[in-house]
Amino acid sequence: MSQLNVDSLRHSSGSGSGIDLQSTGNVAIDTNTLYVDSVNDRVGVNASIPNATLDVNGDDGLNINTAPITEKFNTISGSSNGNTSVDVLLSNIHLYTSANTGNWTPNIRGNSSTTLDSLMATNQVCLVTLISQNGGSSGYISAVNIDGSGRTVEWLDGEAPDDNGGDDGYDIYQFSIIKNGSNSFLVFGNQTYCSN
Repeated sequence: MSQLNVDSLRHSSGSGSGIDLQSTGNVAIDTNTLYVDSVNDRVGVNASIPNATLDVNGDDGLNINTAPITEKFNTISGSSNGNTSVDVLLSNIHLYTSANTGNWTPNIRGNSSTTLDSLMATNQVCLVTLISQNGGSSGYISAVNIDGSGRTVEWLDGEAPDDNGGDDGYDIYQFSIIKNGSNSFLVFGNQTYCSN
């Protein structure tokens, strides 16, 4: 392997667009300070094996000095009726556009072929928000599954939902899912009602 020592890299004309580093292999700067995994299209900061599109490790915190900070959400053209799958690989926020007509049980997972358990390490948390439109016969979340298995939810103020918020507007459910071991989760939840 050859070594190239330079003080600076510049565009061939001295100005213009940036430099395109073309490599069919991984790129490492200072071992793993900045690591580009070209096989999986992932970038690691202090991570030589990035486990996500952007994998940042360290104990110095994260400073995001920009605004606004936005997050995508998943709009579902339909209701949250019955046993509905919530795929966090699409988004952590899901909005249902039609009023549900009864109680329902969300199944929170990665997607149809990926478990939430496989996406999370022990002592990580995943936040999930479900926004369900209400109508005159709408219900509420009566149970919660993760990866197809029923889970106990620690509800805010110790009160599990026993009704929808109203005959219009939206019920908003928020879950903090803490992985505390293999296929073991601590789930905190709350229900909020927003009227039209």
